[in-house]
Amino acid sequence: MAKKGKPEFKPSNSQRSNVSQILQMAAPMSAAEGPPPQPPPLFESRGAVHEPAQERPGDVGAANEKSRPVIDSRRKKLAHLKTLLEYREKKEINGLLFKLSNEIGHTIHFSIFNRGLLQVALEQEQELLLAAQANAGLARPSNCEIEALRHYERQIGQMIFTAFGLSRRRE
Repeated sequence: MAKKGKPEFKPSNSQRSNVSQILQMAAPMSAAEGPPPQPPPLFESRGAVHEPAQERPGDVGAANEKSRPVIDSRRKKLAHLKTLLEYREKKEINGLLFKLSNEIGHTIHFSIFNRGLLQVALEQEQELLLAAQANAGLARPSNCEIEALRHYERQIGQMIFTAFGLSRRRE
């Protein structure tokens, strides 16, 4: 008859080896032993091996950068901008991205799509400045004035449409 009470935990062989590796790494080492063996990487992604970051006192940011390979083009992408959307807008944008992804044959993430839009805006800088001059003195309402803020956002949107030489098709 089975014993009642707490269930017994029996670690698998892989769990035993991970525990022993962790204990070896945690044990103080003598100068003769050298550094402890490194644990296996946590996961692999697209051919690049990503290892856990190892924090060292006084070396907070460097440990993270040394522990995994960083592609030069990704190293420069440190700034993030928020994009606040209403739930309906988010649903529409995700629907658009899904359709575009189906046409292209792979997933297009919002951040990549948004970056492309921002690159287009930078190319249209002069036209945007002219459209902004035409809207000089446009007052921004406070966040608590929801309808006034929506109207303001539509005006900014119209300014962008004008700078791109487009007319609005929907509201």
